[in-house]
Amino acid sequence: MAGIFEWIQHYLALHPFTSPVIYVLLHILFATCLIPCSPMTVIAGVLWGKWLGLIISVLGAFLSSCFTFGLSRVFFKNRVYQFLSKRYPQTDWFLEKTKVHGWKFVASAQLNPVVPGSVLGYLFGLTKIEFTLYAVYVILFMLPLQLLLVITGDSIPKIVDSNGSSWFVVEAVVILFLVLFVYKKMKKTKKRSRLDDHPEV
Repeated sequence: MAGIFEWIQHYLALHPFTSPVIYVLLHILFATCLIPCSPMTVIAGVLWGKWLGLIISVLGAFLSSCFTFGLSRVFFKNRVYQFLSKRYPQTDWFLEKTKVHGWKFVASAQLNPVVPGSVLGYLFGLTKIEFTLYAVYVILFMLPLQLLLVITGDSIPKIVDSNGSSWFVVEAVVILFLVLFVYKKMKKTKKRSRLDDHPEV
């Protein structure tokens, strides 16, 4: 799989004018096939830098989330549920938490780096959450992890380039801050879920 992403990076670098469109289409394809898309986010940072890379990566991730949500909600709801419930035993738990917490659970899921982003669109498509609400909170709360991975990708060439060493230190601090932010959010969400599962009498 690593070889595939390496080839994609090389191919996109050779086609600078069409590469953003190809990138977005590949992102949607991978999400549809439940292939992890985090390496694609890193590639965006390598190819286009922090800010342009972030814009292109967020666009790809957002369209992927909307596309898989639509497939699950409109076309293949029963098949998606049967497939995911077999592959991921916590599917019913996930659906119940979304029913109880609504947009808050959408937000916490986007902040959780452990949950594959390629699966989330399908899962939320199985719920009754409104698409507009889903889309708004997806694009807002995907930003921390997107920024983390894009900055990582942008920093990779600078590890070799000594001229970029000072900037790399700054970016490393930013990455550390984002990791701590996401970790705290995950810890708070996990604690809240435990309280919901085991309420005090």
